[in-house]
Amino acid sequence: MKASVAIVFAAILALFAQSAVAQPKTPEIKSEPAWCGGSWWPGAVDEKGVQVEPAGTSLGECKPMARKDGDKDVMVPTHPAYPASQVVFQQDKDGRWVPGMNMTEMDKDNKPVTVFKKIEPIVRPGPAK
Repeated sequence: MKASVAIVFAAILALFAQSAVAQPKTPEIKSEPAWCGGSWWPGAVDEKGVQVEPAGTSLGECKPMARKDGDKDVMVPTHPAYPASQVVFQQDKDGRWVPGMNMTEMDKDNKPVTVFKKIEPIVRPGPAK
């Protein structure tokens, strides 16, 4: 009886000792913003500012995407870059409606203030000439 209790006690002690050994920490993989899951897309313009891709909303599923981590590829989760429900439009000084998001920032007195952050269209290079 004493031998079986000693064996069980030794097994439990070995489990605790194994869990106490420092485990190597894996780096945290951050989610990447993407055009998915209800994200609003600002469209794309060429170098001259001419619209080449329309703005719109993607309701597609957010799927992991491959990113380089040194010499290997890792799959990174994605999230909506600009959730459509949070995109607002304001008129600029020329009277054009521009997309953006109202963000909360801290002012110099450490008080929260709402700031409009414009969402710029993606610049795509034109065709080679």
